[in-house]
Amino acid sequence: MVPPFSLRNPLSTSTLKATISASVAVSKLPFHGQTFKKLLHLKSKKDCNNITMSNDTSPKPAPSLGIPKSINTCRLSIINTTCDITVPPYYLVEPAVRGYDWINLPTFAFHITNDKSGRELLFDLGTRKDWQNSVPHIAGLVDGHVHGLRVKKDVLDILPEGNVDINNVEALVLSHWHFDHCGDPSALPKSVKLVVGPKFRETFLPGYPSRQDSPFHEADFTGRDVVEVPFSDDFKIGQFQAYDYFGDGSLFILNVPGHAVGHISSLVRTTEDTFVLLGGDVCHFTGVIRPTTYVPIPDYIPDETALDKRIPRPCPCSAFLSSHQDPGNGRTVRTRHYRARRLVSIFSLIHSLSYFHQSFHD
Repeated sequence: MVPPFSLRNPLSTSTLKATISASVAVSKLPFHGQTFKKLLHLKSKKDCNNITMSNDTSPKPAPSLGIPKSINTCRLSIINTTCDITVPPYYLVEPAVRGYDWINLPTFAFHITNDKSGRELLFDLGTRKDWQNSVPHIAGLVDGHVHGLRVKKDVLDILPEGNVDINNVEALVLSHWHFDHCGDPSALPKSVKLVVGPKFRETFLPGYPSRQDSPFHEADFTGRDVVEVPFSDDFKIGQFQAYDYFGDGSLFILNVPGHAVGHISSLVRTTEDTFVLLGGDVCHFTGVIRPTTYVPIPDYIPDETALDKRIPRPCPCSAFLSSHQDPGNGRTVRTRHYRARRLVSIFSLIHSLSYFHQSFHD
């Protein structure tokens, strides 16, 4: 089976948007063909109610994360990097769900402005448009293992469309080194420093070709400050080491290891008591982290959720549980639709194998 879109067979923009919007629906729950047929036959709310709801799903109060109070905030803008990726689900999540053969990965970056000082940051860069000019082993990885990829623009070309002057940006906060996040750092003005996670410098600098296994070119670092976040156990948010970047409680960088060397996330305060978590790659599918006892699956999918137009409304969430390994408990934290794949990072493994293969033949 071919992926929904690929280098050789791209979808139209409208079809791609529909595909992506369906894949990022609030519930994010895959379902079998039989479930889809069942949904199509629902004619009324009475029919919906005939689908048995599982056990009590009243949300429980969430524990405190220990986030310091502050009145300082940031203005946060999401950037569609125009990079869309399709890969098999087993690259990222397990167990396999029959009939769910591809996962679509739209790619986003973020522009952050401190409301008080006006200081500006970027969080990630997406994929460089000319990904073929990545270091050889990364270009080979993408060409050989990423089934579908389309990049229309570089983030630096998108920023002016939002009236952002890259020369006013003080730093790029890089969640991690993977090609679909780091873009082309060499295109940034030298005044833009790189803010990175632990062990980044010792693992990747000075870059390729001086360091043959680095996924970065030397030009990405030449003449640029590369600053590792000074985490410590003295300050944590939840279970994660945290760093107050602006020093005013408006932006916290979190040490979130596991997916890749130096992986970091950002917690942005958008009002005094609301936040947006810029997770990087802490999760590739919300079925990995939801539902929870704090945010259980509701009885019905909210009306504003993007779904296939053939599915009637109201749509009971329980109908999606036929693909769940434990349908009776699928609305709570006890058993989620997916778990993150046990392998820490399929891309890290492929990168290592690709480099080994290249070195062996050289």
